[in-house]
Amino acid sequence: MQYFNQFFLGWAMGTVGIILPGIVNMTVVDVSIRKGMKEAVRYSAGGSVAIFLQVFIAVAFTGYLSKNPGVFNFLKQASVFVFLALSIAFFVLARKAQVKKAEDKTRRSFLLGFVVSCMNALAIPYFFAVSAYFRAREWISADWPCRWIYILGTTIGAFGLLLVYARFAQYIANRTQNFSRNINYILSIFFLSLAFLQMANLYMEF
Repeated sequence: MQYFNQFFLGWAMGTVGIILPGIVNMTVVDVSIRKGMKEAVRYSAGGSVAIFLQVFIAVAFTGYLSKNPGVFNFLKQASVFVFLALSIAFFVLARKAQVKKAEDKTRRSFLLGFVVSCMNALAIPYFFAVSAYFRAREWISADWPCRWIYILGTTIGAFGLLLVYARFAQYIANRTQNFSRNINYILSIFFLSLAFLQMANLYMEF
């Protein structure tokens, strides 16, 4: 029963962490529409591997992170540049006259998922905060077998919801041609908005 509780808490944290629109799930939407569901699964797998590592860092280095809050401030500032870079990248893609299926690049979806998830600078602070909350209330155990199950649950929860995003993107694209055609413009505006929101949050903190 204890292992089930650890798994469920991890699954819940991973699901909630992905459910709100962000860098990882919006990119899987783009991959799903442009390359299909098979590549979206590969992307999700790559992203989940990165999430596994991020949760491991948040759990294993709890003491260090709690004593060095400057790490979180750096990650928050870095996220602004990441969002701006993604906004520019998707805008450039949208401006291209021809949209290529890129059959020779489909195998890169796994690597893309891993890289994009690693670029999600806000992931580690989120996983750290939630895990610290669970730990303070003794909902998760300090024993490593339980920690591994907790980390695995988070990874599976994130992977499952990424697949939901990918499938929903397919559903929308099949019924709304304009959405599929303008997906890169939509994502460019979305990431630009995230950059401004993060800058506003940093300004309020200072």
